[in-house]
Amino acid sequence: MNELQQGTYAETFGGNTMYGRGRIFSVENCSFLDDSERWGDDCIKVVVDTAQERVALYFSADRRSEIAALSTGRRYEFDNCTTVSIKNWGFWCTATCDMP
Repeated sequence: MNELQQGTYAETFGGNTMYGRGRIFSVENCSFLDDSERWGDDCIKVVVDTAQERVALYFSADRRSEIAALSTGRRYEFDNCTTVSIKNWGFWCTATCDMP
């Protein structure tokens, strides 16, 4: 997409439901730089590489023990994720969403 198309798409992206699958790129605690609208910075972030883009999934900190069992490189499938934002980093895009 050109930059004008990207901007228009990014504006309409938020609030939609997203699903997909890929390999886990990282599992970490959220920080003030993260975009979670539901969980703020008290959350766990799982970044999934879908081979087309990366998706940052934000989970409640209450699910810490469940998320801790996930490991890098493992295949992971997600659904019912409420989209928050999409960022173009030049080499790839990262979509962010809040898990239920």
